[in-house]
Amino acid sequence: MNTLSRYLRACASAIAFFCFGFGGLILSYIWFPILWLVHKDATNCELACQKSICKSFRFFVQFMHVLRILDIDIKNAERLSTQHGCIVVANHPTLIDVVILMGYMQQCDCIVKNDLFHNPFIRHIVNMAGFIPNQADDLITLCQQKLQQQRKLLIFPEGSRTVPGERVKCQRGAAQLAVRCHTDIQTVRIHCSPLALYKGCPWYNMPASPMTFTIDVDKPTSVLPIIEETPAPATAARKLTRYLNTHLQPNTIY
Repeated sequence: MNTLSRYLRACASAIAFFCFGFGGLILSYIWFPILWLVHKDATNCELACQKSICKSFRFFVQFMHVLRILDIDIKNAERLSTQHGCIVVANHPTLIDVVILMGYMQQCDCIVKNDLFHNPFIRHIVNMAGFIPNQADDLITLCQQKLQQQRKLLIFPEGSRTVPGERVKCQRGAAQLAVRCHTDIQTVRIHCSPLALYKGCPWYNMPASPMTFTIDVDKPTSVLPIIEETPAPATAARKLTRYLNTHLQPNTIY
């Protein structure tokens, strides 16, 4: 029975990811050009594109739920949709974490790999949505401009998916950005069981039962107390990174 369940769930996963790719093409080459014609202002066009991405991701997550690939239990989901400019930081256990989180948001800026701006399937999406390349020379300035407009910026500070069984270990980039921009931090903890789509796990290696995502969304927290206690930006960033390493451990309640 377990073997059959895994096989059926792998087939469902194939259907889901095929639809995801097809939907990306529709957004890139049909829907986003229409939005560009309607919204002449670049900022309004970016926000409209991001809202479309968020709604598409929410639909995709619901589609995966219907296919019995996953279930989601999210606490305080409304905190993700508030119009409050901050950096949303989350741990990163699976391939679809960004899809799930953005599905609960009304607007979301992302820092994405530079390669995506040259990918024929993705480049129109990341360009028109105003996403930020991770190798941009003016990365901090671009992020600061978004945050000053009371926009949310999603970052996975580990840099890649968490290795199963290991503790969350954040790189210093997200903390440095928060310190330099003097912006709030909103932590999100993601736990997935049974675990799949983790680092090194192929998309077709599905468990016998649906993946259950348990997600805790915290209130935005000001970084100003850390900055005031530790005026040196580098030292403040290290202190904030230690804070994130603690607060992003799944199954931890704050």
